[in-house]
Amino acid sequence: MPVLQLTIGKILKLIEGTVQILYDNLFFLSELFFYILILTFCFILITKYIINELKYQKEIKKWQTYYKLLSYYFFLKKKNKRFAEIKETFYLNKIAALYELRNLLHEALTTFGYEGSLKEQLEAVKNNLIPNVDQLKKAETIFNLLEEKYKQQGNIKLNENDFLVLFHTYETALFNLKIINQEDFLATHLK
Repeated sequence: MPVLQLTIGKILKLIEGTVQILYDNLFFLSELFFYILILTFCFILITKYIINELKYQKEIKKWQTYYKLLSYYFFLKKKNKRFAEIKETFYLNKIAALYELRNLLHEALTTFGYEGSLKEQLEAVKNNLIPNVDQLKKAETIFNLLEEKYKQQGNIKLNENDFLVLFHTYETALFNLKIINQEDFLATHLK
């Protein structure tokens, strides 16, 4: 029996010592438990966030596209001022004016939801949106040839009427898209 009492006595002293340590460090242990609980909760939240991000990545791209289109819309609201600047540029540098007018058409078609280069956009556009789309495709081909020749030689020999025909083709497309008004046409200002 003395061995059993001795063993039970040691177990009781061990339990008393553990309880005393826990009692002395109760604040520390509760604080430690609280921190572990917070870290676990943060880990769960971060994991959930990452899973949602991966799951809704398509939706995020959709919102980015909406933001881009919205910025194009606000840009097009300044179209009259920009078109007036393009008309002024036409008298000084016809190639630069054609380039700017072409960029304005590209941005307008992008705003309407057509993606890609201007050539790809023109392929996707329907005749009821832009009735002169065939002429526009020809004008785009001519413009690309002129741009390539200009880069090689730096000089293009076309008369003002040829430039005016190209310019009028682009501005007719912008008129059909309701970007500019008919009274804004450059042809009426040249006469």
